[in-house]
Amino acid sequence: MKKIATLIVCCLALLSAFPLKAQSKADAIVGIYLMKTPDTGDESKVQIYRISNGTYSAKVVWVKSPNNPDGTPRRDLKNPDPALRNRTAENMLVMKNLSYDASDNQWTGGDLYNPNMGKWFKIKIKGFSSPTTLKVRYYKSVPMFGIDDTWTKVSN
Repeated sequence: MKKIATLIVCCLALLSAFPLKAQSKADAIVGIYLMKTPDTGDESKVQIYRISNGTYSAKVVWVKSPNNPDGTPRRDLKNPDPALRNRTAENMLVMKNLSYDASDNQWTGGDLYNPNMGKWFKIKIKGFSSPTTLKVRYYKSVPMFGIDDTWTKVSN
């Protein structure tokens, strides 16, 4: 009887390790990334983090040029929501609803906000092309007609 109980405990311990491994692979995306906006060349850093429902979001944590040429803070002037047009980039949510697909080893289903355009795009992160470089694609309706980008991990 003791051997059976020990065997059951060992099997349960072994089985419980599998979801942890998958989760840690999904969490590889967590960190701070340097990105350049393709349409303007603006540089910023975004922090990708996991939220309680298991999806990933990102917020702006640094902007190279936070001010306009006249010295006034850059604002989210093109936001479709008039109540948000006065906000600056600091802590702005720019990505939401991204999920990890273990079968394809990629993150999909998310939305990415471009404050220069005031628009949300679909986002697909194909994984790492190197230990610190994410291959990112964002698009309006069909991934084939999207824009490729790379984000460089600068910190965990």
